[in-house]
Amino acid sequence: MTELVWTRDLDVAPAVVWPHLVVPEKMSVWSRAPIALVDEGDGGVPWGVGALRRVTLDTFGRKSSFEEVIAESAAPARLVYRVVRGLPVREHEGVQTLEASARGSRLVWRVRFEPIASPLGFAASRLLDSQMRSSLDVLERVVREAAPSSSPGTSSFADDEGALAQLERDGARILGDQRALAESLRGDPKYWFSRVYEYVTEEQLRFVRERASHPVWVLRLLPVFHRFYFGNFEAHRAGRNVEAPWRVAFGAMDRARKDDPEGVIRGLMLGVRAHIEEDLPRALAEVWLDHYRGRCDYVRLRADYLRMADIFRVASARLIAEMPPDWMPPQVRLLVRFAPLELQDWAFARNYYDIGRARRKAFERGRGLAGWLAARRPNRAL
Repeated sequence: MTELVWTRDLDVAPAVVWPHLVVPEKMSVWSRAPIALVDEGDGGVPWGVGALRRVTLDTFGRKSSFEEVIAESAAPARLVYRVVRGLPVREHEGVQTLEASARGSRLVWRVRFEPIASPLGFAASRLLDSQMRSSLDVLERVVREAAPSSSPGTSSFADDEGALAQLERDGARILGDQRALAESLRGDPKYWFSRVYEYVTEEQLRFVRERASHPVWVLRLLPVFHRFYFGNFEAHRAGRNVEAPWRVAFGAMDRARKDDPEGVIRGLMLGVRAHIEEDLPRALAEVWLDHYRGRCDYVRLRADYLRMADIFRVASARLIAEMPPDWMPPQVRLLVRFAPLELQDWAFARNYYDIGRARRKAFERGRGLAGWLAARRPNRAL
């Protein structure tokens, strides 16, 4: 993991500096990499948690861009952002802190990242350090000349931490049910989707323990996913009506022979699509509507949601490693064995299904559905 730190003593108070660190139009005045707002965050502002912004780089005359999401925002003291797309790095996180000082304020800016290939780390560090030092020189002049203004605030939010222990127990029970179902299906083409579903749940629980900013929200999704999938699975097994996407997926799994990798993988992919394109938006909307409406905007949860992309990468890699070697094209087998997860993800998207793109669409579909339901259920209890 590479870490870079820059410190600047500024002549004005933190409240004066803060807007220049969080408002894209003001940031682009001093930053060598212009910043544009893609979508507002919680509270309908560009510095709210969940805000998405695009940064444009000009490297040796070649332009490229990446996206970052606001993960924490506490005016006028602390901002945390994470890169979520566009750079060959993982776990890229920036933390900006402002403290009052005798001179005015002290800015400490930390960036931590892990390149997907170690040779990239040194070059990226040199380039980033050079650009940041140059940008911060300009920031010093800009804030010194800035007129005093009201500092933009941030919305407050506290999740239901008292619910965490029970939700963790529920998650462990759900994982056990999914593991038992997968084991009961060995030899059945439906085994493969059940197994990857189990892996996704297991990785989601690990994410809650190690990385989630909103662990209660993440855990609340699990029983909703479980209800959708198990409800359809039991209905299919009993010969009852099944929701259309799952009917198509289970039908393809039933038609496949266990020694027919093409048919098995087709059924597996249809199951993944049913989960991501149908169940995921509904679960996101339902959890927000039942527990968070009136407490935060739907987009507040975007930062954790995008960070959970690794869950699907890891679960996919675990499943592929379990499959017979001749089920995968040679290039996919080589990537699974030797390449970082990001390249495995690229190969999976190219050969089978682009989970990353589909998950982003699912988040927006969930947002639309949440708004539609909220407008029709104005009195629904939280």
